Amino acid sequence: MRLVRGGPAPDGPDVGAGLSADWLQGPVSAPGSLDVGLMTFAPGAATPLHMHREGQVLVVTAGEGFVEAGGERLEIGPGDVVLAAPGEWHVHGAAAQVGLVHVSVTTGAHEVADPS
Repeated sequence: MRLVRGGPAPDGPDVGAGLSADWLQGPVSAPGSLDVGLMTFAPGAATPLHMHREGQVLVVTAGEGFVEAGGERLEIGPGDVVLAAPGEWHVHGAAAQVGLVHVSVTTGAHEVADPS
């Protein structure tokens, strides 16, 4: 068992375009793996379109943002929990003027859509 105490979001390594990750476990992104990260988004930053073969859970801890899947965009904020079904293509990110911090929990591999 491992306990991660709450507190201010740490500055993790930059994983691209205003998004940083502090990996608490992983990332392995392989079948049966458990990947847990504290993801920090700069205002206006977002993930690319992607999916997780075994699903994803997001727990918003600070800021404001959005999730989008299947053409539906929903606003999210502290305390919200997002459940992305296995294989569901989605995007998540921060509001234009405010950053976003969420915990991401996934198992298994993920795939990023081809931008072309």
